[in-house]
Amino acid sequence: MYTRFRRPTADFPELTPGVTLVGVDDDLGVTPVQVLLLDHVLDGDAPAFWVDGANRANTTRLRELAPSDHVLDRVEVARVLP
Repeated sequence: MYTRFRRPTADFPELTPGVTLVGVDDDLGVTPVQVLLLDHVLDGDAPAFWVDGANRANTTRLRELAPSDHVLDRVEVARVLP
């Protein structure tokens, strides 16, 4: 299908136990990764940890995306200062 506008796309990695480093293109921002994180939390019982090395984790957007605040109880956010 032809479109006039180029839209950024993302290939989501498979999240497995352990640490997964996800690089994000600036055109996409972090929202697709936050959706992936929430999907992972909703799929299982384990907590998720978001370590934000670039101070880009917008927790307001994460809250907007979550179907309920209860889901966010299993998400831990840490910021890394330069």
